[in-house]
Amino acid sequence: MLKRHRLGHWVVGAVAAFLLAASAAGCSKPPTENSRIALRIGYLPIADCLQMYVAMEQGIFAKHGLDVQLTALQAGPRVIEGMSAGDLDIGIANVVSVVTAHARGVPVVSITGGAMEVPEQKTRALLVAVNSPIKTANDLIGKKVAVNGLKNIEHMKLRQYLELNHVPVEKVDVVESPFPQMEGVLRSGAIDAGMAIEPYLSLALKHGTVRVLARPYVETSSRTFVASYVTMQKWLDAHQSTAHAFAESIAEATAYIGSHPDEARRVVLKYNKLPNEVASDVTLPHFEAYFEAAEIQPMIDELARQAIIPSSIPASDVFKRF
Repeated sequence: MLKRHRLGHWVVGAVAAFLLAASAAGCSKPPTENSRIALRIGYLPIADCLQMYVAMEQGIFAKHGLDVQLTALQAGPRVIEGMSAGDLDIGIANVVSVVTAHARGVPVVSITGGAMEVPEQKTRALLVAVNSPIKTANDLIGKKVAVNGLKNIEHMKLRQYLELNHVPVEKVDVVESPFPQMEGVLRSGAIDAGMAIEPYLSLALKHGTVRVLARPYVETSSRTFVASYVTMQKWLDAHQSTAHAFAESIAEATAYIGSHPDEARRVVLKYNKLPNEVASDVTLPHFEAYFEAAEIQPMIDELARQAIIPSSIPASDVFKRF
């Protein structure tokens, strides 16, 4: 069964112990290409997927016997739809996507941790055009604000920010726009503000076309559990060893990111097809290899408060210990 712990020195030790045990068991030779297990993963082209990018780039998946095939999608709900349809085995999805799907009866469960938003590593912001007259949250009344997905994590955090600043949420027109296009849509004037994320956030700021209006995540919470890798319960039941190999790969990649931040930035830009000159500007997310269910419960309660889900559910139903 998979165990969840906080990221720390245990990751390096656990990985080393795993490899030592494999060697002692006569499994020291890396799996051949023909012997690797095919694994179809859905993801979003954002910095939150850095663990997966690093595991690909550094051969970590291959070392753990996995032959990973990637499919890029726009938002967490699309990833979950792909798994439900049997087109994907595992995918990254934000906490809100996972919880709302589970609340609708979709048997999706989290098997790893992932990106977090913390004050020390701010990777998200609410942007406006550099010459916009919008200066405060109150100026958003009657304006059009874009998120990458309605009733999702960006939408939830935007609503929290508006409420914190006493802005009636029903007086703000919230629309959808993909993260990679957020800067362009802002520049076109089609929207008045947009929720942006790394690495596109740093790229837009470097262009000088936008400015930060607010940081809704860290202004409303000191720690936000953003995304994790998930799968369907049925797939997990039938592929425990593969899920374990995947989780071990993500843990090893998480440790690598912590010790090689400059290389990790290069990998982010490569997988998101952005110029290397913004590498020093990109803020990497904080990653944890595993999430603790109890720490996610307040977010689930907030989803119920905002009526994004009918009622709160136990976090342990979704973010399980295996």
